[in-house]
Amino acid sequence: MSVSEAITTTAPRYRGLVVRMVAAAVLDRRVYEEVSGDSSANGQALLAVVLAGAFNGLGLAGRLGGWGLSAGIGAAVLGWFLWTVMILGVGRLLGHRAEGSLLRALAFTNAPGVMLVFGIVPIVGPLVRVLVVVWQLVAAIVAIQAVLRVPRGRSVMIAVAAFLIYLLAGVGLGYWAMEDTAEETRAVSV
Repeated sequence: MSVSEAITTTAPRYRGLVVRMVAAAVLDRRVYEEVSGDSSANGQALLAVVLAGAFNGLGLAGRLGGWGLSAGIGAAVLGWFLWTVMILGVGRLLGHRAEGSLLRALAFTNAPGVMLVFGIVPIVGPLVRVLVVVWQLVAAIVAIQAVLRVPRGRSVMIAVAAFLIYLLAGVGLGYWAMEDTAEETRAVSV
């Protein structure tokens, strides 16, 4: 079924993984609403995250070699869970509750991540990575609006606040890991 056919049919609109990923990538709010209420979409949600992570890993292969694929998939799955926790936390602080599975909906915001395979291309790769992150953030705004049933402005506020917390947590973990490694290196050299 093509995306245009899926859009013109009656509910449920989106069934196949590829159709759902394309609809999510083009920021169709209806797909986020649908998957958040479809418990049979758990496998597809996980697969969407793993696929995006695999493509990211292939894009990282130039820098990480054979570890690229594992790193990409691991980061995607871990990031998916942490991102969901951040958004739920900010949303709840602002008094909002999910009307479906935010975890499933946010899985499909990873759909643009398949473009990360181009991360391996010199010069273009870093630009693609930035564009994909922005695209995924915009997709998250649409998913938040669909699942938390909030206006777009509130959705933007939740997403940006969660993103800043997510970035700060990542920087903190990176700093901690580097300090830990530096201490181990000093201990070995003594």
